[in-house]
Amino acid sequence: MLKNGGREFLTQLGTKNVSIEQLLTQAEMMEKSWRDDLIVGNTRVPISLTEDLKAGYITRDGRQVSVDLTDNALSQMCGRAGIPVKYMRDLFENGDRDLAVENWIRMSNKLVSSETVLRSRVYEDTARAVLTDDYHPFDNSRILEGVWQAARGAGYEANQAFLSPDKLHIRFVDFNNPLKVRNGLYPGFTVSSSNVGTGAFSIQYFLFRFACRNGIVHGSLKGILFRQTHQKSFDAEASGIFVRAFVKMEELNAMFEHQIGKAARNRLGKEELERVFKDAQKELHLGERGLREVRTLVEKTYSPSTWGVVNALTEAAQSSRYGLDRRMEIESYAGKILQAV
Repeated sequence: MLKNGGREFLTQLGTKNVSIEQLLTQAEMMEKSWRDDLIVGNTRVPISLTEDLKAGYITRDGRQVSVDLTDNALSQMCGRAGIPVKYMRDLFENGDRDLAVENWIRMSNKLVSSETVLRSRVYEDTARAVLTDDYHPFDNSRILEGVWQAARGAGYEANQAFLSPDKLHIRFVDFNNPLKVRNGLYPGFTVSSSNVGTGAFSIQYFLFRFACRNGIVHGSLKGILFRQTHQKSFDAEASGIFVRAFVKMEELNAMFEHQIGKAARNRLGKEELERVFKDAQKELHLGERGLREVRTLVEKTYSPSTWGVVNALTEAAQSSRYGLDRRMEIESYAGKILQAV
């Protein structure tokens, strides 16, 4: 059976219901439910697939395992077997399951010249990732504790967060030091980590707008305060890493104050504004409804300027139609527009 989580949304922290202490406890409990199975074979993907979308394999220590799959794990398996995952999904969804399994057997059982070693990341009897054996999972509870300790010492407050077995995303804001260029703008940073092979562990510069609680993620090289792939173990001195990352914050604050001033002064004519809208629609695949929302926000709430477009995009990103990944994509695009002024 293919198992997937629901839509991912950020939760406001500091309320009576959710605190960072509760998040830390939840992360520690989740960590105990993970199991990593090492699979060895001489084929492309030494894993069987049944018509009810269960994966089967024999671990290096001889255990025979049968697990459900997430869509992410199926995608990773198909990628290694050389099968388009969309093709496989369509076969299963259209009832051609026997053909799907036949294709899987034919492609996954092709012999390879060197031994295949895979890591199946299993959470509560569901394989959530199928990765190479050199993938190093990070303990989200350690990341969360380290960044919390460092952030408190530097005056940052945990503001919003999302935590699942697969993913950690948390946003910290310095509410004591607003940017000088605009009222209600506060500097901060985001911390993101995936334990299923969908992204590196990163800390990125972030701007928080208090009025509508939208944010701008600065995802360029300058805005990345720290980044580590899962090809090596996470440093045990987590809080020290975070403290060193914060050294760049003052420099980035000054840079963004300058960029925001330029963006606010950069008024856009009708044709130029239309080009900006069309570029955003193309890059972000907004669709007619999404573009209409951004256009309305620029015309009725903000202004026909680069800064107005940036705010319109980040406010639209909070729509309930968008999950966390989509929201971050739009916020990062807004950051690129701001940087390019």
